Amino acid sequence: MEKTAVIYARVSTARQAEDELPLESQIQQCAAKAESLGARVDRIFVDEGRSGRYDDRPDFQAAIAYCEVMSPDYLITWSTSRFARNKIDAGMYKLRLAKAGIDIQYVSLNIDRNTDGGWVTESVLELFDELYSRQVSADTTRSMLKNAQEGYFNGGRVPFG
Repeated sequence: MEKTAVIYARVSTARQAEDELPLESQIQQCAAKAESLGARVDRIFVDEGRSGRYDDRPDFQAAIAYCEVMSPDYLITWSTSRFARNKIDAGMYKLRLAKAGIDIQYVSLNIDRNTDGGWVTESVLELFDELYSRQVSADTTRSMLKNAQEGYFNGGRVPFG
């Protein structure tokens, strides 16, 4: 029986989409990974401009639901940071996928989570993914406060008055 795969790609910002991890590149690399695993890609789910720190990503939720119903062999994504930037969310969704018999595969990393070393490596990467997200959030908040204190407009809806 032919193996099947689902691809999940995500970028947080427009700059990331253009410069760092273009969606098209993620999808191409994920498709190549599926081919190397001998799997046909059934569906591609993409969240553009969505942080991985939270799980309120429409296509991420759709990918998880699709996997639980359709039971592909693999969910393929670029890296642990594309899947989630919250250690608890990552664990919860990986458990749901494992219960459905779905193996998560990362393009940028070869992790065998069936070994102690693979389990530790993935866990440490997930912690660093969350730490990075928290640091970026704190830096952004600090910069926006400084801008506001200096009388600059930070964007968004223009206030009245």
